[in-house]
Amino acid sequence: MLNLLGHLSKLFKLRMVHIDGNVFGLHSGIIGAFLMAFCMLLTAIEYAGTPIECYCPTLPESVVNSFCWVDSTFSLRSLFNVSYNGSVIYPGAGPGRGDRKYRTYYQWVCFLMFAQALCFNAPRLLWKAREGGKVPAIMDALNVRSAITHDRADPRSQMVDFLVVNMNRN
Repeated sequence: MLNLLGHLSKLFKLRMVHIDGNVFGLHSGIIGAFLMAFCMLLTAIEYAGTPIECYCPTLPESVVNSFCWVDSTFSLRSLFNVSYNGSVIYPGAGPGRGDRKYRTYYQWVCFLMFAQALCFNAPRLLWKAREGGKVPAIMDALNVRSAITHDRADPRSQMVDFLVVNMNRN
C-alpha cells in the first residue's frame, strides 16, 4: 500500500516549469520594468511640472514657453560667464548674436521610452502566447510516464522519444 502511495505522490507533485532562461527574464522583465518606470517618471515631470521655461520679456510667457517646447533654443557661448545686475539667468543667456549653442528639448522621449519598454516585453508575451502551456504539459506527461513505467533512463532520451512520438498532436 505504501509503495502505491509513493508512486501516486510522484504524480501529484507540484513542479514549477520555467519556460525561459535568466538572460531572457532579465531582458524582458527587469529592463522592461526599468524603462517603464523611467518613462513614467519622465512623463510625470514633463506633464505635471514645468518641463521648460524660456525668458523673453517682450512676449507673453505662455507663448514663449510653447515656442521653446516645440522649437529648439540656444545660448551664446560668449555669455557663459557674464552676469546681468549681479545675477545669471542661465549661462549663455542674454541679448545679442554670436556663436550659438543650440539646445533642443526632446518632448517625445517619454513616448520612445514607452515604445522601448513594449519592445523589451513583446518577446516574452509572444513566447507565452505561442507556447500556450505546452512545455509544462510535456513535462507533466513525461513525469507521469516515468512514474507509471518506473523507467529511470536518461531524461533527455526520454524527452526526445516523447517528442518524436507526440509530434503534431497538439
